[in-house]
Amino acid sequence: MAAPIPTPEEMRDPATRQAFIDHERRRQAQPGFRRAQAYIEWLDGPGACVPKAHDRFVLSSEIGAAGAALLVGAALLGRRRRSSPDVASGSEVDNSQVV
Repeated sequence: MAAPIPTPEEMRDPATRQAFIDHERRRQAQPGFRRAQAYIEWLDGPGACVPKAHDRFVLSSEIGAAGAALLVGAALLGRRRRSSPDVASGSEVDNSQVV
């Protein structure tokens, strides 16, 4: 059970201050406290952000790959249309050579 925190006036007494420090050290030495403290430090530190960052990286990579595929597809389609005769524009084709 937690002891009440001494007031600043009570902490001026060396015996009270030492008793409080000893109580805190015993409390922090318990395995449950250490596990909870490690979890809190993991949540506040970089540990909790790693899965989120990985997911965001994968998502941005997928979006980038899709964008690159669209650009390549559009470039190939444009190149194909430029190299073939444009029938839709009404340009005439010389059929006199057709046998």
